[in-house]
Amino acid sequence: TATGFGVVAIVAVAFLLLAPAANLAFERALFPWSNVAYTTVNVEPGDIELPVGENQSIVAGFAGRLPKDPRLEWRRTADRRWQVMAMLPDHENKFLQVLEKVRDDLAYRVRGAQAVSSEYKISTFVPPGIEDIAVQVRYPEYTGLQPDNIHQASLSVVRGSRLQWSVATSGEIARARMRFA
Repeated sequence: TATGFGVVAIVAVAFLLLAPAANLAFERALFPWSNVAYTTVNVEPGDIELPVGENQSIVAGFAGRLPKDPRLEWRRTADRRWQVMAMLPDHENKFLQVLEKVRDDLAYRVRGAQAVSSEYKISTFVPPGIEDIAVQVRYPEYTGLQPDNIHQASLSVVRGSRLQWSVATSGEIARARMRFA
């Protein structure tokens, strides 16, 4: 009786451990037209906005059967033809590739074994830049100096002077910060 109970327990544990693979194989056999695959892929970062000229890392995490040769496929949004790059092992079931100096809007996806990710978009933008800096300087009264307007970022003034900064940018900005050296 104890032996029979032990055998049943071992079979139950084995079934629980192997059930996901067995269910997957059963589902693939029963519904061959379904998209059930032994390999799944998760891609980061997904859709993203990126300043023109920046690099973008793409990380693909695989589960199930690991691919032998995972690939990053990308194309300019206006193009139809996909470019292909091998993805390099990063760490524990993850692979990495870097798109360097992205200049245009792109679409990308990752392919490995039977898994193909969704198509993601990289939307590029030109970040705003500084077009002009104007500093109005009001010197302390004891200097006898008249107020001055200086149009450069690097300046040196008498201690105690009052400065009023005006910055013109090439695009709209949500926030900015100044750092003094």
